[in-house]
Amino acid sequence: MKSIFAHEFSRVDLGHRGEHLARRILFDLAPWQETYGFGVATLAALLPGAETPYPCTVSQEGNVLIWPLTAADTSVAGKGKCELSYYVGEQLVKSVIFQTYTAEARAPVGDPPDPKDSWLEDTLAASADAIAAKQAIEALSVSCETLDDDSPAAVSKTQQDGHVHFHFSLPRGERGEKGEIGDAGPKGDTPMRGVDYFTADDIAYFDRHIDDRLGAVSDTLDELHAYAQALVYGGDAT
Repeated sequence: MKSIFAHEFSRVDLGHRGEHLARRILFDLAPWQETYGFGVATLAALLPGAETPYPCTVSQEGNVLIWPLTAADTSVAGKGKCELSYYVGEQLVKSVIFQTYTAEARAPVGDPPDPKDSWLEDTLAASADAIAAKQAIEALSVSCETLDDDSPAAVSKTQQDGHVHFHFSLPRGERGEKGEIGDAGPKGDTPMRGVDYFTADDIAYFDRHIDDRLGAVSDTLDELHAYAQALVYGGDAT
């Protein structure tokens, strides 16, 4: 139970509507006892909106008056009052009125949510799903074929060896225009031995070689001619 001292000219908070023995209000009687001598204190309270006060159940320990708040004292929310009176004998020698306040009751507490005892398993499962998705993307394969110009484009998705495969069928595009012929490049360098291409010594060598070969051919023709005459006209053909 929470203990709260009441102070003159200050509001006394009684708690929330319907609370029972959640707090107790303490009143210090020492100043009055020193001034007026030993006496008896009483307390009356006025609920918010009520017209008639009622006597409060209190107890006294030394110079402190104790008011334990029951559900009856906090039954109505709003602003109320309580009056502390001090009697010496049958004579009322002092009284003070305190402003009180009872707050509206708290909203009812609902059932707690179900405990999430499988959060670790859910986290691991989500991680495994993410890894599987990454591996599926990395193992994905693609193929493509070209269709006739007027064929519609299409794509198909299949499973090959447990992996996703996409096959695209795309129509052939129109043939582009023929490009322009480019400018001729500069003439390249030609090897020069004796200015296109043989030297004078090369040509002299060729001439000698040809003459030697022709001479041998001429001698052979002469021998064949003599052999033929001998066969036709008779004579030594050796």
